[in-house]
Amino acid sequence: MSEQYYDEEYIKELADIKKYIERRISELENEIRLLKACMKIIDEKLSKISFRPAIEMVKEKEEVRKRERIEIRHRQTGRLLAIAEKTPNKLRITIVRGIRVPITRGIFQSFFIRKILEKMKEEDENAVYEGKLAPTEVLKYDIIDENGYLKEIIIYNYRSKDRLKEIISSIRWTLERIQEK
Repeated sequence: MSEQYYDEEYIKELADIKKYIERRISELENEIRLLKACMKIIDEKLSKISFRPAIEMVKEKEEVRKRERIEIRHRQTGRLLAIAEKTPNKLRITIVRGIRVPITRGIFQSFFIRKILEKMKEEDENAVYEGKLAPTEVLKYDIIDENGYLKEIIIYNYRSKDRLKEIISSIRWTLERIQEK
């Protein structure tokens, strides 16, 4: 009878140990998730404030040699709307003089920024969180304005031909709509 009692006590101890291990695994998984979120925030901050390594400068010089110019024209009238300069990691879109694109409101903000660029950026940030993309590869953009009107937009890390095509087509559509008004 004491052997049976010992077996039940031993089984209870094993069950308690198993519960403890399961609880610790869950706690550690939550901690890892939170630490990854913290790393993402730190990586974003560092990428904005850190200096550029020499290798990045060399790559940029190589990209200048690989620069391609794309004229963005109105599909119906043929009027030049913007000029895009494309390198493997950067797209600079310069708006033609005479086209006034307000940067804080209207279709540029509601469609091009929010629905196109911010959506791509969010997809990239999710890929970083899932470990599929390095934080330095997340799409970023800089808006250069003159008195509240778009002069240039520089898009970094567009990464694929499909994204490039979508960006060019979306800015064309945006500029065409602005011209109609």
